Amino acid sequence: MKTFQTVFNNLTPQSLRDKSVLFDEIGYVQQRQGDLSQALKSYQASLSIAEQLAKTDPGNAQWQRDLSVSYDNIGDVQQRQGDLSQALKSYQASLSIREQLAKTDPGNAQWQRDLSVSYNKIGDVQQRQGDLSQALKSYQASLSIREQLAKTDPGNAQWQRDLSVSYDNIGDVQQRQGDLSQALKSYQASLSIREQLAKTDPGNAQWQRDLSVSYNKIGDVQQRQGDLSQALKSYQASLSIAEQLAKTDPGNAQWQRDLSVSYNKIGDVQQRQGDLSQALKSYQASLSIREQLAKTDPGNAQWQRDLSVSYEKIGDVQQRQGDLSQALKSYQASLSIAEQLAKTDPGNAQWQRDLSVSYNKIGDVQQRQGDLSQPLKSYQASLSIREQLAKTDPGNAQWQRDLSVSYNKIGDVQQRQGNLSQALKSYQASLSIAEQLAKTDPGNAQWQRDLSVSYNKIGDVQQRQGNLSQALKSYQASLSIAEQLAKTDPGNAQWQRDLSVSYDNIGDVQQRQGDLSQALKSYQASLSIREQLAKTDPGNAQWQRDLSVSYDNIGDVQQRQGDLSQALKSYQASLSIAEQLAKTDPGNAQWQRDLSVAFERIGDLEAVNGNIGTAITYYERSYPVAESLAERFPNNNQFQSDFEITRKKLEYLRNKQTQ
Repeated sequence: MKTFQTVFNNLTPQSLRDKSVLFDEIGYVQQRQGDLSQALKSYQASLSIAEQLAKTDPGNAQWQRDLSVSYDNIGDVQQRQGDLSQALKSYQASLSIREQLAKTDPGNAQWQRDLSVSYNKIGDVQQRQGDLSQALKSYQASLSIREQLAKTDPGNAQWQRDLSVSYDNIGDVQQRQGDLSQALKSYQASLSIREQLAKTDPGNAQWQRDLSVSYNKIGDVQQRQGDLSQALKSYQASLSIAEQLAKTDPGNAQWQRDLSVSYNKIGDVQQRQGDLSQALKSYQASLSIREQLAKTDPGNAQWQRDLSVSYEKIGDVQQRQGDLSQALKSYQASLSIAEQLAKTDPGNAQWQRDLSVSYNKIGDVQQRQGDLSQPLKSYQASLSIREQLAKTDPGNAQWQRDLSVSYNKIGDVQQRQGNLSQALKSYQASLSIAEQLAKTDPGNAQWQRDLSVSYNKIGDVQQRQGNLSQALKSYQASLSIAEQLAKTDPGNAQWQRDLSVSYDNIGDVQQRQGDLSQALKSYQASLSIREQLAKTDPGNAQWQRDLSVSYDNIGDVQQRQGDLSQALKSYQASLSIAEQLAKTDPGNAQWQRDLSVAFERIGDLEAVNGNIGTAITYYERSYPVAESLAERFPNNNQFQSDFEITRKKLEYLRNKQTQ
């Protein structure tokens, strides 16, 4: 050690710096491979040298800058490990140096740019911590510098690109705050710059990739606004660029990964449109790329994680198709990867979170299979991880939100088990977190929505307990939030849908209270919103299905009011939609079940009217659909129960007809 120290002391400053740079380069490769613990060691070795150089010659601006870069590199790893509080400290240490450099030489554009980078990195952490208002301030501080740089030297493409990145960052926060119209403006400002850069230098792959990213971000907002047709166009524009880049340089892993991301985003829209067969094809195209990347570089943790995400997305479609056994296999494949990543690097909070998500997905399938003891175990395994994450970093809003989601999922199982008192406790634990988050950042629309969801879940339990007056209060508390969100951003389709759900919940209570006229008004208020959503985006299968549910709810009230002719019209309107959805995507088990239920509902009404022959006709139309689902998915308890009920009804009426 003494000999090494002597050699170290005899190295020239430039030699030492070269050694520091070498550690940085090694760390960069290790970070790209996902080996974060080793990357951290490499960056810390570089930092140690940078500190020594800066200490030896404090007035040397280059040594100071190198020191700030080392802090940034360490912060990058800590952020990817999920150690956000330490990452923030590292970035703030870097910022402190850069502020001093910029103050000493205000006209130095590089120092100004470095300062803007520090603000961005700090904003990234604050955003991940859920502190969106502070993140926005950090990003705006960065934007201010970049606007000045771009103004001073308009022909500098790097300054223009930096400006576009700042607009993206601000758009990301605005989107998370639920301010979708402003987020869209920010992303379009970024797109405008990138289109100009790509036009000026068409052969520049980076400019093309940036353009692809802009289309994706705009598509993300359009998807959240419920404008699925436009979102699909944006994602396809991004895919077109990604395909060209991947074709030009097939060996470039980043271009291949970008291509896989584009397929996933297109699959997300297709899934929301209810086109599950096409969504599955898109996700499988993404999976194929990711399997190849993971095979080429098995030690790359990022490729492994991407592979895990692909399995999850495929599982999501299979679950919606009703193929629960295949969905479970997909989720277990994802879990297997998540477990390996978490085992390899136990201190990585992101890997731990991914593991918790996998447990939740498996629990979701198990719950739909009707085995309530198993999903409870899965959800509790997820909760255990999330409690540890929240304990380790109490100020991290994302960990707190994840914790509230886990309580909700456990409450869902307890409610289905009939353990309503425990379900209420779980939902109240979730509500407590949601209230704290909403109080900490009142302008965060996501926190407000989470609060609204908690009130709804508590209302569900209270309604099942027969405490209708309290349930009504809970639903009205949820409605109040939903109304405010919808008022703040009228073009946000998700807020509009949430509002319609609140009206439905209130209508359910009013119907159970026997206040049928008020229930009808509530359901009609919901219908009015859903008609508008369906009109705005006719190709959105979710909006169509919601519309059919509204017709069913209204028909139920009309039937109870004794207005059977109007009830029949409402049920037929619902059936018409169900038939169209089932025809559009025959492989979608949910649409098939909706069709079977719609036939059966009209059959029930005709039976009440004494029209036995007509009732039998509708049951006979329901029967083969229910039978097919039961045969295709023997492990799906819901489908088995549906078929048995339809069979018994048909058998009963046939016997009655022959008497």
